[in-house]
Amino acid sequence: TAYEIAQRPVGSEMCIIDRYMGNSYWEMLMKEHEIDELGSYKGTALAPLVRNDTMFNETVKGRFAPRTILVDLDPGSIDDIRSGDFGKLIPSDSLLSGKSGSGSNWARGYYTTGSAILEPVMDQIRKEMEKCEAFQGFQLFHGVGGGTGGGLGSLIGHSVADAFMSDIIKSTPLFPSYLEVINAPEVYNTVLSLHHLVENFGIVEPMDNIALKNICNREQKKTVATYKELNEIMAMAQSTMTCTTRFPSHGNFDLRNMSMNLIPFPRLKFLLISGAPLTPPSADKYCSYSPENLIKNIAFGNALCSVDACRGRYLTACSIFRGKFNLFNVAQGLLDLRNKKSSYFVEWIPDHLKYAVCPKPLPSIPESTMFYGNSMAIQDLFKRACEHFTTMFRKKVGMHRYLEEGMDEMEFTEAESNSNDLVSEYQPVSYTHLRAHETLRYLVCRLLLEKK
Repeated sequence: TAYEIAQRPVGSEMCIIDRYMGNSYWEMLMKEHEIDELGSYKGTALAPLVRNDTMFNETVKGRFAPRTILVDLDPGSIDDIRSGDFGKLIPSDSLLSGKSGSGSNWARGYYTTGSAILEPVMDQIRKEMEKCEAFQGFQLFHGVGGGTGGGLGSLIGHSVADAFMSDIIKSTPLFPSYLEVINAPEVYNTVLSLHHLVENFGIVEPMDNIALKNICNREQKKTVATYKELNEIMAMAQSTMTCTTRFPSHGNFDLRNMSMNLIPFPRLKFLLISGAPLTPPSADKYCSYSPENLIKNIAFGNALCSVDACRGRYLTACSIFRGKFNLFNVAQGLLDLRNKKSSYFVEWIPDHLKYAVCPKPLPSIPESTMFYGNSMAIQDLFKRACEHFTTMFRKKVGMHRYLEEGMDEMEFTEAESNSNDLVSEYQPVSYTHLRAHETLRYLVCRLLLEKK
């Protein structure tokens, strides 16, 4: 029996991309499973090979509905989805909204406005789980810079972790970019959400808009990227992550296998995602999709998060290939990468580079790969957030808005301390079992990179 996964995209009024990220993800899954806009299966494959029940619920009329719950405190965004084509596929009780927005206030999403709709959300989650025969885990799409995605997303994650302790909870948070204009609520919301990501989620795959826009500018040659194009890149990464569960593949890499193989320590659960090719379909005839060329671009380029992978070492990693690939060429290409870039992979975790091959390609891309790595370089993302948080927290900028909603100043202190501890844990010198010569070699390499 295929594993079932429940999806819970949570909207955010801070970034419009969060509000429709779930739509792009499901549109791609429906194309892969050959399901039309009415929920009817239009494919020719035999039923045992389809595995539509992994992500979809089959109705009594033989149609497939996405197994998802869409939540937003702003009723307007849910009304837009309900009136659209995608909203017709989702049962009305899976579209939940509050009576007013969060006002970019994490405390409103977590304590006051968000807590008012928590009970119907949890009830609907239980109903969706009862429809599954081999339930495995949850996926949560949300932005951490807003009040809804950050506050309500943290509240849902905390509640689900308490209610279903044995199930995997994977988060795909959209971090704000500190290269753009920032404000106090965005900084506070990010660090408060990061505190809950560390405590309540099993796998976290952070992304940010600047990295996605750079990919569109560099790879797709577009000066102005639309939100639809950014959403499609994120949908590609998340679709590939579950493809080995949804289709017959060489090597099953479901949520539990990913958690077991990529999370060596409980708190070091943040994965850096990169992929290739990310060029537009019109450039297919100019591209080479051999494993060697794809592997060159994934480990140290095309990251979906504004982090330089060369500034850290990989603890563990997994590459999922989609299309017609020779297994020997894939294994040899990854082995060559491991040998040529050995200084960027820790030596004290044996066999830490995994791979899987799914013959089912992405729509309009015949051959592709996605790389999911647990890299120490991800600490740079948290450092930037902590630095801005400390600056504003010391001066108490805008804190009264959070205190008015029932928060305590101690919660800010705990979130800051936990985030700083996370940064220190990603630094190799903090591991007592790390040999001295490894630490010295890493520090020398990092110093040379910084000089360049």
